Amino acid sequence: MIKFFRKIRQNMIKENRTSKYLLYAIGEIVLVVIGILIALQVNNLNESSKNDVKAEKFLMKLKNQIERNIETVELQQAQNNQFLEISERLISLTNTNSGKNIETKLDTLVLVNSFDFNLNLDMLSLSEARNNGDLDLVKSDSLTLNIYKFIKLYDDLMVREKVTNEDLTMNFKPYLNKHYNVRNLVYMNGYPELKKSTFNQKKNIQILSDQVFENLLVTRFLFLIDIYELNESLLQLLKKINTELQLITND
Repeated sequence: MIKFFRKIRQNMIKENRTSKYLLYAIGEIVLVVIGILIALQVNNLNESSKNDVKAEKFLMKLKNQIERNIETVELQQAQNNQFLEISERLISLTNTNSGKNIETKLDTLVLVNSFDFNLNLDMLSLSEARNNGDLDLVKSDSLTLNIYKFIKLYDDLMVREKVTNEDLTMNFKPYLNKHYNVRNLVYMNGYPELKKSTFNQKKNIQILSDQVFENLLVTRFLFLIDIYELNESLLQLLKKINTELQLITND
């Protein structure tokens, strides 16, 4: 084809048909430009098709990840609700006539208030998508916005968990080490071979009359409320994302 056009061009030059040659040259340029544009369009279509396939695979992986995370947060919220009830109950016992046999209940109440918080959601698919650019392939602006909201909210929750766990390590547990029989807490936490302490357990009740202990409990209670509310917001956002993913992946 190139030889054909070249031969025509040479014949025109030999015959001194300059005006026709110029028209021909312009036409040849237009054909070349059209050819380039067509090639680019085909290439763009191929690239777009590849991106659509990548986006579809990512959305399916994300949907599975979101569904697992919903189950995880729901389980955590059920536990947090129990923690709140137990924390309220323990606070209500401070500086009161708690009644008989409270020492047998106190260990359980104190033990639950000694738990730390680590939600540990599955973020693998999102992390990979942010690193390799797959997240930018999502065509739904609403879904993309909610995904970034989820990432931000989860980061906020991890910060709150870190602060709460630091309070547990630096304040609450050191207090128990000084004023409470920790051996029984370890015994109840899955180490029956340690056996119960032989020290007088009634001394443990004395912490219920300590203002410092009550303050520590209230502080942990407030931290727990923050974690509970962040978890609830996270759960609702995850469900919203899951609904959007179902609509997209079912189309």
